[in-house]
Amino acid sequence: MGPRRFQPSSFLNEDFHPFRDYLDARVRDLKEEGANRERDRYAVGVGLGLLLFSRDLKAEAGGTVLSEKQLLTARQAAARSVLVVMPEYDRLAQETGMLEVQGGEEGEAW
Repeated sequence: MGPRRFQPSSFLNEDFHPFRDYLDARVRDLKEEGANRERDRYAVGVGLGLLLFSRDLKAEAGGTVLSEKQLLTARQAAARSVLVVMPEYDRLAQETGMLEVQGGEEGEAW
């Protein structure tokens, strides 16, 4: 075995209040599988935002260290930016038939 490499990882904070509000509103219209896709889509969006933030910080900071408060603010900004576009994505997906709201005999068309 060679030297161990550090693999950065993160976890989805499902208790983030704005995310909970969004998911609670959406879950009424979705089966469990659909709710899981919403969580995954949110997690991928936030993860990408944080990855780009980290890359840009390393390129521009020149060794500057951010405080925990600054890091929290950046993480929350990434999470909120994803939440801003998710309802519009939902609307477009529904209009194009990518997503059908659960009800009657209709299910999700994913």
